[in-house]
Amino acid sequence: MTGAWIQPFLDDADIRRDAVAFMRAIDKATMIDAAERLPSLKIPSLVAWGQDDRFFSRELGERLAAVLGARLAPIAGARTFVSEDEPEALAGVIRDFVREGAAQQAA
Repeated sequence: MTGAWIQPFLDDADIRRDAVAFMRAIDKATMIDAAERLPSLKIPSLVAWGQDDRFFSRELGERLAAVLGARLAPIAGARTFVSEDEPEALAGVIRDFVREGAAQQAA
């Protein structure tokens, strides 16, 4: 699956040019500001993280969940693209999270 996403970047100079322009246009200050404000986000949050992710370590997921005050939901058998690797498991985790939130609001 990942190969299908990456191949156009490898094959098409226009796509590469646009991707580079997009990445260069990202304002570092805006990203840092957003990251610094994450702890102030006061909504129920869930971080679904692929247990078999080779690119983003579990520790990064744990740090993100801690900053957000979120629940970390490790997804077995999933890598970076959890929704592609384990869609049923991800759907179950989201369903449970939403149901628990709805039950807490009703109580």
